[in-house]
Amino acid sequence: MEELLLIVTVASAYFIAAVSPGPNFVVVVKNAMTSSRGSGLWTAFGVSLGTIVHTIASILGLSVIISKSVLLFNILKFVGGAYLIYMAYKTIRQKESKPHMNPYPSSTIRIPTLQAIRVGFLTNLLNPKTTLFFLSLFTVIASPTSSLWVQACIVAIIHFIAVCWYSSVALFFSQVKIQEAYARVSKWVNRAVGMLLFGLGVKLLVSEPPSVSDAKY
Repeated sequence: MEELLLIVTVASAYFIAAVSPGPNFVVVVKNAMTSSRGSGLWTAFGVSLGTIVHTIASILGLSVIISKSVLLFNILKFVGGAYLIYMAYKTIRQKESKPHMNPYPSSTIRIPTLQAIRVGFLTNLLNPKTTLFFLSLFTVIASPTSSLWVQACIVAIIHFIAVCWYSSVALFFSQVKIQEAYARVSKWVNRAVGMLLFGLGVKLLVSEPPSVSDAKY
């Protein structure tokens, strides 16, 4: 019973963090809205793969090493922040979409499947605040000494939640009506999304190790 309660608690804590808008949410929305439903879903899948890495790293204790090494934390922080700023630059520079009649009116730029997965995966993986969130989660709630089946359940459930949540986000923002609206104002939407990514990148660059409640996905 205690192990079941542990699994439910960890799952609930992760879900609350996942639905809080952050870099992962933004890149999924961007690819779903500006490219296609498939691009958004593959980006969501990439994000979910990142959660698996973070979860396993926390179980193995790798997150402890990162949290206790100022150098490693800063390297991850600067790489992650620079990556988000690079994404912001590409988004702002993206060509304006022209409305036309097809199932995905704004999809003038198709994102290859592997590229979409990579964007979601790296956005999640290179965020040290996410690394420290999982470390805090396993330190406060779970334990690396938990039984193997409990650890496996936690990894599987967190992956399932990530897939379901971010896929739902991708499906919503890839609706035809939303893409049609985007096509009419794509120039300004790209600038707004780019500035949001830029702001998240800068925030990450100047961030300090957060608590569980501070983590944003």
